[in-house]
Amino acid sequence: AGLVTLIQKISRAVPEGIDWELILIDDNHAAAPPISIPPEINICPRFLFIRHGRNLGQQRAIQSGLSAARGRWLASIACDLQDPPELLTKMLELVRSGKKIVLGAPTNREARGIDAVLRNLYLILVRRISGRSNLGIGSMYAMISSDIARQFLDSPLAGIAFRVFLENRAGELTYLEYEPAPRFSGSSGFTLRRRFRLSLQGIYGAVLVRC
Repeated sequence: AGLVTLIQKISRAVPEGIDWELILIDDNHAAAPPISIPPEINICPRFLFIRHGRNLGQQRAIQSGLSAARGRWLASIACDLQDPPELLTKMLELVRSGKKIVLGAPTNREARGIDAVLRNLYLILVRRISGRSNLGIGSMYAMISSDIARQFLDSPLAGIAFRVFLENRAGELTYLEYEPAPRFSGSSGFTLRRRFRLSLQGIYGAVLVRC
């Protein structure tokens, strides 16, 4: 049901006359059942489904999607509907007006307690290591031009730190604030172990930026 809703909302968000494709990545997460393709997928002009043989993580899923995409503008969005597909309309307006990178900036994801301490420590580390004061923590919800996508895929940050790559290009970057929607179903897959792994990826990405 969540995938059907996502497909329908994306379809409504894309203006008429725009030729578009949907690339769905199944990252083979152990906590989620295999994705089954609903009949509603027929509303997409073009559709590609990629299933990873094992769970390689969100960064590798983004890399796979961008590698397979053929459009002039490319968007990455999670399937849990916390990143509202309706925002794609505004993102598309911005990139068509000349912006090369539009990065989603969630407004109400405030950490508390130990999460806040760890978050602040991570930010201090990546900013000091990279020498970039704007590097932060946020979603991977973004729309980028195809040339930015190619540069990312050719960089050592591909499959490691998508957001770090985008935020390192401050001169071409526009933030678009939004309020995340409630998760459609299920629970967060961001366990302590996964957060630790993602933090290491971000720190390594900061090292690569500095180098």
